[in-house]
Amino acid sequence: MVVSLATNDEDYLIAGREVAPELLSGFFNADWGMQYFFHPKAGFSDWNHCELLALHKDGQGTAFVLFLFDEASRELGNRFYAFRFRGEGVGDRGP
Repeated sequence: MVVSLATNDEDYLIAGREVAPELLSGFFNADWGMQYFFHPKAGFSDWNHCELLALHKDGQGTAFVLFLFDEASRELGNRFYAFRFRGEGVGDRGP
């Protein structure tokens, strides 16, 4: 998804990192996660930057959360926690 949404301009880089294991299990209730930062293609967004949070939970699926912005802010950091998988079963609402 990142390769499809990020600009192909050679002056821009794509940065990625794994989500810390304690956040995966303790907050997101996920088995796997990555966080990416990139400059989006003009055809996708007019915003200058994109943060993509990719989370996966076995038996439930994969979620992609996109944060589009021009300037980084504290509010952007607070929105990082905008998604959480439910408990073990799909019908289980969890805590």
